[in-house]
Amino acid sequence: MRAGQVATQYKEKIFYKIPDNFMNAFIKILTFGSATFSLILILLFYYLNSFQSHYYIDEKFHVPQALRFCEGEFYEWDSKITTLPGLYLFSAFLLGPLNLCTITNLRLINVLCTYLNLFLSFQIIKCLNGRSKARTDNNLRRYKLYLIAWNITFFPPLFFWFFLYYTDIFSLNLILIMLLFHLYDKHKTAAFLGILSICVRQTNVAWVAFLGIDKCLTIIDQITNKPRFTDTLNVLPCLRTLYKIFKAEKKRGTLHFLKFLQSTCKDIFPYTLALTSFIIFIIYNKGIVVGDRTAHVPTFHLTQIFYFSLFVLCFSWPYLLPYLAKFVKQVIYKNLISISLLSFFLVLIIHCNTLVHPYILADNRHYSFYVWKNLMSRFAIFKYTLVPVYAFAMYAIFKSLNHLRLLSFVAYILCTCIVLVPQLLLEPRYFIIPYILCRVYQKEPNNWQIVAETLTTIFINIAQFVLFINKTFYWEDEKYPQRIGW
Repeated sequence: MRAGQVATQYKEKIFYKIPDNFMNAFIKILTFGSATFSLILILLFYYLNSFQSHYYIDEKFHVPQALRFCEGEFYEWDSKITTLPGLYLFSAFLLGPLNLCTITNLRLINVLCTYLNLFLSFQIIKCLNGRSKARTDNNLRRYKLYLIAWNITFFPPLFFWFFLYYTDIFSLNLILIMLLFHLYDKHKTAAFLGILSICVRQTNVAWVAFLGIDKCLTIIDQITNKPRFTDTLNVLPCLRTLYKIFKAEKKRGTLHFLKFLQSTCKDIFPYTLALTSFIIFIIYNKGIVVGDRTAHVPTFHLTQIFYFSLFVLCFSWPYLLPYLAKFVKQVIYKNLISISLLSFFLVLIIHCNTLVHPYILADNRHYSFYVWKNLMSRFAIFKYTLVPVYAFAMYAIFKSLNHLRLLSFVAYILCTCIVLVPQLLLEPRYFIIPYILCRVYQKEPNNWQIVAETLTTIFINIAQFVLFINKTFYWEDEKYPQRIGW
């Protein structure tokens, strides 16, 4: 090896050693700081409740309904509520026997669920990323995994609801528990938890289906012993191979074939049963929505996927931004015709399918109102200028998840579309679970990405609560001051 090469390697080693040591120390500092914040979370809860002691937006429906359930009045239902009563039943079971059903105690449930989300996120991240082989890095690795879990739990559009009585945090609890049992191959328990999650938010059925598809793909890999079938879109060769395997098993006798089917399908059946139960519910209920259906009429709103991709880019930018150079070099420069056609297609969708729910235009208690008022409505060209951002965001999301089976990624996109596309209302709360599933499945990050994500999470959370506390206004038909939130 030449002396110049040795000198260059030595300089590179010294150059990278200092930032790594700095980042490692900073990760430890952030870990202890975030852990301290988690311990005093209850103090923030009571502080925020001192400002918002009365109902906040939809709490005027949720809290009275929960109080009725606490009093045993299970047949009285507010027709304005569109979700199933899972949260109210859980609250009544937890607080009713102790006669503790007050607005503050009902809100406290979400504080407990926030702590549970932190634990569940840590376990899921640890399970998905495996264990470190180097003992010397075990402590640092635990710090990193904890920070990733902390960022997921305190993800701003989710964390905002921790001090209020909404379904979002409890719904995520059940989804994360379902995912954890799925990863542990406890599929009966996972499917049961999936049914419970549907009882809180009906759209959670999509994530039960996602895990069922994921397990089905795993079984196909095991049967065929050819994982490339689920890593590509070559469906026909896969079906032919499966047909040959099933035909061979059937030749060995009916009893043997039935045992083969039982052993093959036993882990898929619980998810199938959960999905079948939901289909029966839809037929009986004549729709997915309970209560008032006028505000949630199913529609075809494809631009929701574009909004979601922008949403992911904003909050997960440290993980997606590194793909920008590759996007410009490999996608734009080398595939100019393809990217031009794709851009035209995106512009056409935006032009024909940009829909606006009346709530967006009328309710100034949501961030989306101000985005629409000050940007989308004011400047007609603005929605088209976002096309390159949408294209990059979707490309970067794919690249950040390309370590998954291709069919698993396709299943995730399909389930995300099932959740978002029928929604007319642009509501960041609908993006929470798709975002968090995207986040937990992303590749294990570098140190700087964890630090950047943590600082972003801290900054946005501080900003949103400062704004919530200090910015108030009044509505003519509301007695108490109104505040801005997600």
